Amino acid sequence: MRSKRTIITTIGIFAGIAVLLSAFVVYPIFQGILQDNETVLRQKQELLQIQESKKRFHEFESISQDYASEFVRLQALFVDRETPLPFFRFLDETALGLGIRMEKSPGNVQEITQDPWPSFEVRLVGEGSYPNVAAFVEKIENAPYLVEIQTFGITESGQSQESPAPGSVEFSLSAKVFIR
Repeated sequence: MRSKRTIITTIGIFAGIAVLLSAFVVYPIFQGILQDNETVLRQKQELLQIQESKKRFHEFESISQDYASEFVRLQALFVDRETPLPFFRFLDETALGLGIRMEKSPGNVQEITQDPWPSFEVRLVGEGSYPNVAAFVEKIENAPYLVEIQTFGITESGQSQESPAPGSVEFSLSAKVFIR
């Protein structure tokens, strides 16, 4: 009977040692393995994401190089915010070439939420022959700048002493000029 007791006691001691060993040695090692596995999976996911970003970057770079000249031409459509002088020079030269007397008054820069780009408004008031005024408006519409004519009014010029010729007309035009 004593041998049975020692066997049971020995089995109990070994079971206790196994439980303690499992609780204090194996379980923390197992938890560490799980955490390391999660870390490795996260790093693999990040690596895949970096590779995908790199691939997309190279695609974007090649596309941007293909369209670089288009971007330059697009930027040239916008009037420079700091120095809009070439645009006003264009208006003056066009009016002068068509024999139109004109006054211009630019407005302040606006950022309207419906518009994709900032802009400023310019108002033009002038006088000239009807065909020349029509040609002037057409040249503004086909200008090398991004311009939106908002209002345009034309009236027959009164026969005053300042009027250059019979058949001349007065016009007023309001245009939105997009800037960069």
